[in-house]
Amino acid sequence: SNDGIVISVINTTATILDSDGNMLKFRTLSGIVAGQLGTLDRFYDPKVTYDPINDRFILVFLEGSNSSDTRIVVGFTETKDPTGIWNFYALDGRPLGGTTWSDYPIIAQNGTDLYITVNLLRDNESWQEGFVQSFIWQVNKEDGYQGNTLRQNLFYDIAYGGKPVWSICPVQPALDFNQNNMYFLSVRPDASSNDTLFLHEITNSSTNGNAEHKLTVLQSDTKYGVPP
Repeated sequence: SNDGIVISVINTTATILDSDGNMLKFRTLSGIVAGQLGTLDRFYDPKVTYDPINDRFILVFLEGSNSSDTRIVVGFTETKDPTGIWNFYALDGRPLGGTTWSDYPIIAQNGTDLYITVNLLRDNESWQEGFVQSFIWQVNKEDGYQGNTLRQNLFYDIAYGGKPVWSICPVQPALDFNQNNMYFLSVRPDASSNDTLFLHEITNSSTNGNAEHKLTVLQSDTKYGVPP
């Protein structure tokens, strides 16, 4: 961060350090939430990012691995000090209902919004056999920093040729961090040989009210196989 603070997350814990590596705070993921979301007993897959525009940190992790309890936990620091107050929220891991749950979170951000992509899986099946579809969540960052109700959008039923497109990876902007749109890339992760690439775009911010998902199909002159 601007003050040289580093956050490292792994499995079930978060460590906050200064730029010399001195520990400022060490917490479990359930501990840092501090009872804001009720019982957390199966938490994993943490991701953390720093917002250079607002000088804040954002933490995302999963709770639960079946349809009886599946939540995407999102936390925002109220100030630039991550050892202080965090505001936590829980996105529904099965927003379309059914015996499904959310797995494999990938996150990125632009000037206004946090983006979270997840894969929706069926209970008690492998990630390959049980895959249903992928979602893109769009969440307003300022709401999170202020502790307000989150303005958010959910983009789903993302498919090409009747088949769902999955493991969607957001491409975080660099030079033009204040752009209103967001790009994503994905491939066919279960194809032994394929030349199709997918370029996704969320066209506007969560506050605009007109954000849409657009899918462009690209073709490579070199085929790819199953990613390792």
